[in-house]
Amino acid sequence: MVFERMRPIQDASLQTLAQKQLFDLACLEDGVVRSTAAPLPENTAERIERANEGESELMEFLNVLARDYPLLGPDGLKDRSGLMEYRYDAL
Repeated sequence: MVFERMRPIQDASLQTLAQKQLFDLACLEDGVVRSTAAPLPENTAERIERANEGESELMEFLNVLARDYPLLGPDGLKDRSGLMEYRYDAL
């Protein structure tokens, strides 16, 4: 429910980033978030780096989840967490 309530904010943010050419707009329209080769503005990259350093344990945890555990399908993170529907994932 939380993710669904956040969807409009996330969609607006993704659209804004696509308009700034940081994400591929055509892919976004197909439901896929794909970054472009455009560099982040320097002040934005610095803020991200500082935030990530300040939350290094959280970032490592998220890195392990993304690297070592599947997101989709039965027994994926969507299924295990119960936070998102997984039954219709294309595998």
